[in-house]
Amino acid sequence: MHRFRLNGVTADLSENRIERNGRSVRITPKAGAVLRVLIEQQHRAVTREELFETVWPGLYPTDDVLTQAIGELRRALGDTAQDRDFIRTVPKVGYRVVAAVSEAPPGHTRNPFRDTRVMGLVAVLALVTLPIGILLLVGHFSLESRPYHQVLEAEMQPVTFEPGRKTRPTPSPDGEYMVYTPVGARGEHGPQIVRPVGSNDRSPLPHEPGALDTAAAWSPDGDYIAFQRHFPGNCEVHLHNRENGITRKLADGCPGSLVTLMDWFPDGQSLLVSHYDAEAGIRLHRLGLDGSRKPLDYDFTAGDIDAEARISPDGGRIAIRRGNWPDNSLHIIDAEKGNTRTLTPHELPLKGFDWTPDGSGIVFSSPHEGRPTLWLMDAEDGAVTGLGISGALWPRFSADGSVLLFERWEGRTGLAAVDLDPGEEAHPEDGEQLFASRFNEHTPRVSPDGRKLAFRSDRTGEEQIWLGNLRTGQSRQLTKHDTGLISSLAWHPSGEQIAYVLTDYDKRTLFHQPISDGEPRRISERNENIRDAAFSPEGDSLYFSSDRTGTWQLHQYKLQEGQRSLLGGKDIDRVQASRDDGNLVVTRRDREGLWTLELENGNMEPTSISLTTAKSHAWDAHPDAIWYIQVKDEGDNPRLMRQPGLQATATQVREYQVGHGQFNATTISVDRDGNHAYITETLSEESIVYMIADPTTLLP
Repeated sequence: MHRFRLNGVTADLSENRIERNGRSVRITPKAGAVLRVLIEQQHRAVTREELFETVWPGLYPTDDVLTQAIGELRRALGDTAQDRDFIRTVPKVGYRVVAAVSEAPPGHTRNPFRDTRVMGLVAVLALVTLPIGILLLVGHFSLESRPYHQVLEAEMQPVTFEPGRKTRPTPSPDGEYMVYTPVGARGEHGPQIVRPVGSNDRSPLPHEPGALDTAAAWSPDGDYIAFQRHFPGNCEVHLHNRENGITRKLADGCPGSLVTLMDWFPDGQSLLVSHYDAEAGIRLHRLGLDGSRKPLDYDFTAGDIDAEARISPDGGRIAIRRGNWPDNSLHIIDAEKGNTRTLTPHELPLKGFDWTPDGSGIVFSSPHEGRPTLWLMDAEDGAVTGLGISGALWPRFSADGSVLLFERWEGRTGLAAVDLDPGEEAHPEDGEQLFASRFNEHTPRVSPDGRKLAFRSDRTGEEQIWLGNLRTGQSRQLTKHDTGLISSLAWHPSGEQIAYVLTDYDKRTLFHQPISDGEPRRISERNENIRDAAFSPEGDSLYFSSDRTGTWQLHQYKLQEGQRSLLGGKDIDRVQASRDDGNLVVTRRDREGLWTLELENGNMEPTSISLTTAKSHAWDAHPDAIWYIQVKDEGDNPRLMRQPGLQATATQVREYQVGHGQFNATTISVDRDGNHAYITETLSEESIVYMIADPTTLLP
């Protein structure tokens, strides 16, 4: 039997299709095989080990493969994070079908691609398929399938072998060479390395001590390599001539605290770069080889941050990453007319992107399901396919389509407590390591009473919120979502509840959950996305940034009454509500620094606290002071600052040396007494550059 009915949904496992609400969604064969096992064993929970042995016999896949297959099935069947009507997770056991199962009558034979245009590089490398489509014109999202190709580990060939991190690998136009930025064991950046793909021969580019050289871009003929050189207080664009070995400076002025990505125009006579304008923001410019610079003529609003750009193979379109760290959106510019359209449904944490060689799609890295993974997006309709390569960052194709390179991160992060007594000669590495484990722990938030720490951990395979007791050292899992990226943790003043945001590809949902046994409660509505949330000082309300009105504004939700109201503001990012004057402290996506938002009228006023865009989450507001991380320029040491008032003078509490095993300056949480800060430590930062040779041959 190949056709089944599950709660009114038809699963045709002979064609690997799910028919629901009049639509047919194609699933991968591995996902179909998993569903068949669950249906055949519907009266019990099937262990993960049984599924591995049955669906992947003789192989040794990672847990990600099964987790993504289950996620694919749930999306196709219609399961949601709140309602598991088809497949449920049985903790510490496996999975079980809970829907009523019956045999379905035979269906009509159909061509699975009848309504689907086969794209140029549609699911290269796919281990699983994420069937999410985006109908941008009507503003809503629908499920649609794409062809796929299953990649074996043997097809992903490592091309670097030395220890440390090798970041932003970029192939030459012919795919014969690559350039990347090495990161040492203590976080030091050496000269960029040029080497043949598949060889250990290393040729460093000219380098200046104390500088950070990165973001390399090959000229169309392969004769030149442009790159950024960051110093404290400045950033320069340099050009290296491979024939004579001479490197010269082209221009100053790339965003000093922001590593951006550059690209060459097809004629090889100019570069597409990001440039900071104090009045306009960070926008795209054309940089000539003579150092002349001219703003690009395209749809741009003052305050936008266009930090990365990729020109399509035919030169007719430009893909850009717009927004501030850590969340960004992908857009496409018509290179001739300057018209700009949005591809992603909301802002995502993007870690690199590139056009497919035929220009039909964009491959990008995003951890919106919990871990950085490669995804393929159709450049016309925005339909997305999961490529299933976990831990992959900064994907780049060679211009001739012969090579795809990407970085696969294999590092580890942990948590530490840092003594803030300025009289002590302590450094972060001297601080207490918390809840030691071999997994990744990060993004700590200390409870109001200073006894507990909420943090994110991937101990169960998927990132969840864990709670640690700072006195006993014991920790336990709080959330149990099957997929999604958790962010924006906020404690209730009582210390008995937590709010957080769960990001899937097409939705950012606000949840509220007690730390004792209990199910999460969804606060936000289905037609909105949430950026950040905070409880009121009294604990009776949640304040959060929502796009419900079409722009990111602040809303209030009264927990007991279930009522919400619009408070106002503009382009609100992060919010805290711990000032003694009753107003809120916020950051904005269109402006740097901290701002106060008056609850009575929604007005926002800038404070004297200066935060760079890259550190817009590295602050903590207390009733008597604001603590924040100050990093003036890329490569500069981070400084922990304390400011007793929003317009007062800040004092430096400590300066940190950047390096692994020391300090990660992206988030910080300070206890109410101001005695300890809780930080994320980068314990190790290993990565390997992988290559897919001749990826176009992997087309179905």
